Amino acid sequence: MVTPNPLRDKSLVNLTEIDVSSIVEVLPSSKSIEFTMSKDTHTHEIMIAFYDLSERIQEAVFQNREFQKLYKDPNAKFDLLIAEALHPGMYSLAGRFKVPVIGMSSLGVVIASHESVGNTFHPVLYPDMNLPYVGELSLMEKLYSTCFTLWSLYYYNYHVIPRADQISRKYLGDRLPYLGDIGRNVSILLTNTNMAIYGARPYIPTVVPLGFMHIEPLKPLPEDLQSLLDDAKPGAIYFSLGGNVKSSHLSPHIRETITKVLSQVPYTVLWKWEDDNLPQATENIIYRKWLPQRDLLAHPNIKVFITQGGLQSIEESILAEVPMVGMPFIGDQAMNVRRIAQLGIGVEEDPSKITVTSFRNSIFEVIKNCTYKQNIKEWRNILEDQPMTNMKKAVFWTEYVIRHKGAPHLKTPTLPWWKYFLLDVIAATLLICLVIVFIIFKCIMISANICNPKKLKSD
Repeated sequence: MVTPNPLRDKSLVNLTEIDVSSIVEVLPSSKSIEFTMSKDTHTHEIMIAFYDLSERIQEAVFQNREFQKLYKDPNAKFDLLIAEALHPGMYSLAGRFKVPVIGMSSLGVVIASHESVGNTFHPVLYPDMNLPYVGELSLMEKLYSTCFTLWSLYYYNYHVIPRADQISRKYLGDRLPYLGDIGRNVSILLTNTNMAIYGARPYIPTVVPLGFMHIEPLKPLPEDLQSLLDDAKPGAIYFSLGGNVKSSHLSPHIRETITKVLSQVPYTVLWKWEDDNLPQATENIIYRKWLPQRDLLAHPNIKVFITQGGLQSIEESILAEVPMVGMPFIGDQAMNVRRIAQLGIGVEEDPSKITVTSFRNSIFEVIKNCTYKQNIKEWRNILEDQPMTNMKKAVFWTEYVIRHKGAPHLKTPTLPWWKYFLLDVIAATLLICLVIVFIIFKCIMISANICNPKKLKSD
């Protein structure tokens, strides 16, 4: 396993890890995060920045010395490759080792990934996960989603894939199949999605939605946290912006507004602050660099979870039956937060428009209105009512691909996006209509000339 976060678990005797944590050097700086958080930054600009980052990560991974020993070893043999679908450059290893490939994503996947494996996608029914659209779209949202979909398909297929293919050939040689062809022959696409956030949509057999894959059994809280929460009357609030957005990156206005409101509520507040320089604790706000989120949310005194809207955070909140105040900043967070508001399991607080009044009202709305608690209990029951665990499902499909040598029988026909949207049919139809109109026009002109011989002579 090639990973920047090795487990180093000696009990896993069949696991060999290659540590590529050095890629942290190419990860975004605080200024890059602020760029993606800015409301002046358009979604396509964020996607361009993401794919540029993906190229740098691909280069950094291929340059890792331990990894080079592996892919340069002529005797290295494998049965299967599992690679991150959001970084398609890694699919090239399937060509190097001549094995089937499973794409995996810790989130949903972009429309271009659905298109590459032949899965149904539609800019109005199923907008890209990076767009903040849920439910029925307005006309302007439909237009924007359609334009973004066409742009993203073009950019992915004619810029991202060719560039990633060049990088792959630089390290793995020129005998590789074209990266786009490898991507279109992915055996299975495992997506960490659930019906609550992504809604009901059609999936072909090779796309397997999982969800809740990171959930582990509950563990006892550290004694100090357990005691703190036990004594938290009338309750506690948990505030965390996840791993990508740090509280220290927030603008002074947002940070001061949040602090002012939280310092005035009659609840104990646990604030996950990722920076080494923790703010000084107030009478009711406790700052910690790290908190055991899954176990903490399960404590019965947690009344509300103020979250950035990351998928894993929402899943943990649903399992703990804790309603949310969503404050989205980057990526799929805006879509996720709008979805929890639509489901009635939380409310949305736009950080670019946050005020003391709006933020306070959001917190008390979720805590005082028992509807949110009832709704989140119902969704937990729905999402847990499955024929098998998602882990067992993932294991089954992984072994299935190995048993059936890539499972080519599951592949559905794939079409270029312009054929998928029937642009060739529309163009042919328009051409036929134009020809018919032209013929009718010429017939009318000829008939008019025959019926007006004097005019014909004068001409």
